[in-house]
Amino acid sequence: MANEAELLIEHDGAVAVLTLNRPQRNNALTDNMLVMLGRAVMQLEDDGRTRAVLVKGSGGVFCAGFDVGGGHQSRTRVDFRNHADLASATFWRIWRSPLPFVAAVRKICIGGAVYLACVCDFLVTTQATRIAMSELRLGMAPPLFNIFPWLMSYRAAKEFLLTGEAIDGRKAVEWQLASRCIEADDPVPDAMRLAEQLAAMPDNVVAKMKRSVNRRWELAGLVEGINEDVAGFVEDKVNMGPVQAEFRRLAREVGVGEAVRRMSRLPATRISGDER
Repeated sequence: MANEAELLIEHDGAVAVLTLNRPQRNNALTDNMLVMLGRAVMQLEDDGRTRAVLVKGSGGVFCAGFDVGGGHQSRTRVDFRNHADLASATFWRIWRSPLPFVAAVRKICIGGAVYLACVCDFLVTTQATRIAMSELRLGMAPPLFNIFPWLMSYRAAKEFLLTGEAIDGRKAVEWQLASRCIEADDPVPDAMRLAEQLAAMPDNVVAKMKRSVNRRWELAGLVEGINEDVAGFVEDKVNMGPVQAEFRRLAREVGVGEAVRRMSRLPATRISGDER
């Protein structure tokens, strides 16, 4: 299987390693990367040798979320709908795959990266990692793939989603966003050992039990809830508020990092208008 520049695909025995590979932008996700992820999942399911998948980022970090500054420059309802449909289809493909997925989350996991990590079956992280839906602090709601209320307790989900505050790896385990928080700086070795353990399980046990567990959440309403938020995400982008509109304008002009810095210094009450 040939490697793609923004998504590297390698094998270590029965474990496939998918590496998000845009280190110059902290591996921020583009629509092209979502397409490649979806294709990679299908190919790995059919290759006859892959029994588990490890997802990680290059350059020492996991992922900075969707690339709102340089990825998709959507403007119309159709553009936003196409992006939302592509993203949700990619995440559902991982959720429904018979293969077990292990995310090795290091240092940065923000926005769309949290969707990707949390839809994996296991999330291994570190104490130094910062996990956040920080887009909420910029007026962007609801989250596109809001799986979090299904993973977390009622109170934890409220605190995570209503404040947009970052949490560390230890808190992520406490709130059931993450499976394990290790003391080492790099979660990849521990995540690989877990992936190898899953790959070594006999017959079709892992696939059957993944489906059994996931089906319980689906019957409880997970699919309907997430699909409702996908529709809400599109409406939010079409009718975005002034804070979000100003952030997106700045992101296009000066980059996401600088836009975040400027917005953090600007009270919401000082932002007006509906430019988008």
